[in-house]
Amino acid sequence: MNKLIIALLFVSLSYGQESYKSTSGIIFKEGDTLRIGSPLSHLGWKAIFKDKERTTLISNKNFIDKEVVVKSINTNSDPVSLSFLIYRKEFYINIDDALANNELIPKVKLELANNKFQKKYELLKTLKDFLDNGTITKEEYQKEKTKILNQ
Repeated sequence: MNKLIIALLFVSLSYGQESYKSTSGIIFKEGDTLRIGSPLSHLGWKAIFKDKERTTLISNKNFIDKEVVVKSINTNSDPVSLSFLIYRKEFYINIDDALANNELIPKVKLELANNKFQKKYELLKTLKDFLDNGTITKEEYQKEKTKILNQ
C-alpha cells in the first residue's frame, strides 16, 4: 500500500511541472502570457505544432502577434514543450527551439517593450512640464520631442 502511494506521488510530481527554466535562462510558468512571433519560413513555424507528436506544423499567419497563456509545461518530453489554447484548440511549442527561432516572445521581452513605451511618454510629459514652467524654450521642446519620438 505504501509503495503504491509513493509511486502515485512520484508520478504526479514528475509529470505536472508548473515551471521550466529554458536554456537561455528565461523561466516559464503555467499561466504566463506569451506572444507568438513570426514564422521562421514561409511554410510556417518550425517549433509550434497542432499535435503532441509534433508532426503538423502551424502555417496560419493569423497567429503572428497573438498573445497566449501557458496552459501546461511538459518537462518529461524531449525537447521540453508547453501547451496553450488559441481558437479553443490546444497547440504545442518546443520552448527552446521557438526562442532560438524568435517564434515565441516571452513575457520578459513583452515587459521590456512596454517599459520602453512608458518611459518614452514619461519623458515627453516631463519635457512638456519644462516648457510650461519656462525651463526650456518652444524650440528646445520641439527639438527634444522629435529626438524622443524617433527613438
